[in-house]
Amino acid sequence: ERIYLELSVSDSDMDIRRVVIRGKEEVCIALPPQPECEALYYVSVPDPGKGKHRLSVSVEDGGGNRSNEVTGYVTVKQ
Repeated sequence: ERIYLELSVSDSDMDIRRVVIRGKEEVCIALPPQPECEALYYVSVPDPGKGKHRLSVSVEDGGGNRSNEVTGYVTVKQ
């Protein structure tokens, strides 16, 4: 029913605020306060349905700056 992602982020200002996930649509997920310069976050998005789907992920900090996008493919088999 959902796709789970593990994100490893690094930000010396420690002000990562949200993750932006693009697939069929854009999903923005607020993140809890960043505990240290390098942190792991776990997020989930709704299952996009059976098939191969392209997902792009970036994070945004408190100043509205976005990281580079990381893109990959997810295959959902039902």
